[in-house]
Amino acid sequence: MKEYKNMMELRNDAVEVFTGLQISWPLYIRPERLSLGDIPERYEHKYSWNNGTIYFVDEGKVFVIPAMWNAYKLLEDEGFCEASFYVPFSNGDFPLQYKAKWESLRAEQDRSRKEQFIKDCAEFCEKNGIGEISDDLLKQAMQIPAIGMKAHHPLEGDKIFAPIGGSFFDSVVAEYMGTYDTNNGVCIFLCSDGKTYITKNWDLVNALKAAGYRRKKHYVPLSNGEVLVDPTLKMRWEACNSN
Repeated sequence: MKEYKNMMELRNDAVEVFTGLQISWPLYIRPERLSLGDIPERYEHKYSWNNGTIYFVDEGKVFVIPAMWNAYKLLEDEGFCEASFYVPFSNGDFPLQYKAKWESLRAEQDRSRKEQFIKDCAEFCEKNGIGEISDDLLKQAMQIPAIGMKAHHPLEGDKIFAPIGGSFFDSVVAEYMGTYDTNNGVCIFLCSDGKTYITKNWDLVNALKAAGYRRKKHYVPLSNGEVLVDPTLKMRWEACNSN
């Protein structure tokens, strides 16, 4: 994983902001101009954050960067103190002059989150004795997409099945990591890679048990007569072998 080694690297990645910088808002036609006020003088060597965005003042200059990699930790290690002041570009707005750079930083932030999530999952599993499942066996399962999947029940109508947890290693992920549940020949499990899968392959279920997965109550999608709406997902699910 990438790491910022010093403040120079962090500053080079960040967007330096200044009074008069044009800001575009999603719901406004005309851009606004940023006003720093007394922030450079009042908040020297301090930072504020909002919605995954960090705003910090260093040597009289003001910078904004998405919270990613070790940016927050580096600021703490360098003695920056948290304060409360307005954080631009944290509510869908962006700097017109640096639009391409800001979009690139947001994409980098997304990659950072995914890598950190995978790393956190792996460390948790290693600490708790949860083994890995082979790629060949995982091919007999279908991942529940991050955006969820829609299925239709003949009596209850449409349902949306979401993966367990999200893209951050929070208490929900910690509770369900390395667990599975079964119903009517279908199994759901939260794998050590942080992804939620369903399967009807019992060789895979037995491998989960052997790898240290424990059974925990959870609703099992597609185990009570539901049929996937998306034709691609439906074909993928039908291709998963049962035994």
